[in-house]
Amino acid sequence: MADALVKWLSNRGYQPVLLPASGYQPPELYVAAKPSLNRLGPLKDFLPKNLTLPKARTGRVPDIQVVQTTQKSVNAAAKFLDNALSVWGITHAPGLDLSFIGQGNIVFTFTEASYEEVSIPEVARLILHLKDDALPKEFRKKGLLHVVYHYLYAGKLEMRRSDKESFQENITGVEIEKLFKLGIQGKVQVTNGNTLLFGPGHATRAAFAYKAGRIRSSGAHYELVPGEVFNIAGSASNGPNDSEGYLPFPNVLMRVENASARDAS
Repeated sequence: MADALVKWLSNRGYQPVLLPASGYQPPELYVAAKPSLNRLGPLKDFLPKNLTLPKARTGRVPDIQVVQTTQKSVNAAAKFLDNALSVWGITHAPGLDLSFIGQGNIVFTFTEASYEEVSIPEVARLILHLKDDALPKEFRKKGLLHVVYHYLYAGKLEMRRSDKESFQENITGVEIEKLFKLGIQGKVQVTNGNTLLFGPGHATRAAFAYKAGRIRSSGAHYELVPGEVFNIAGSASNGPNDSEGYLPFPNVLMRVENASARDAS
């Protein structure tokens, strides 16, 4: 995922992430332990069995658009595309040749992106039921626990010339598939000779960012602090992003590792 997209997400209260698999749904429990980000698992696994869990809501988000210039080199555009496709697990050898797109600005647009979320008040009520013996001892002392209440899922990625002119070469979808080595992870269409439309090769949603609230102990119980931006360096902010939630690693794309609460106890 390129820097421009990472910054766009962080400015809107999202933690950009690379997840090792798909199928994640909120609410989930995470630990930020510099320099890593660990997913402990669904919040329900840490709660009493008799609790009724709230139903998550889903919806679409506006298209996310980023412009990359190729006036001097196509390297920036190639890097952006390479990183953006990693959302679906699509990777290929470095040095990708994008000379066929020509010179000028390239517009990248994430379309059909969707979200799934559980409301902050509902999650806050669940957090009150967390118990010490259900949480990893090593991390709860450091105050690095947080709960994801909102996931952002990738839809499709559109790549086109900003001047709407055709690519310099009459390249086909089959050639693009070979060029990017999409395999079963992705698929691509070429439309109007000036637009590439990438999408996943399967129906499972791929999460690439989340919103979260920090969990802290009040002594008698745990509570959710959704409005505090508290980064991994230990500084808190009362700036414009406060209402957006907890950002453990602002402006950084983090690879997520699945951790076991049992292992960290």
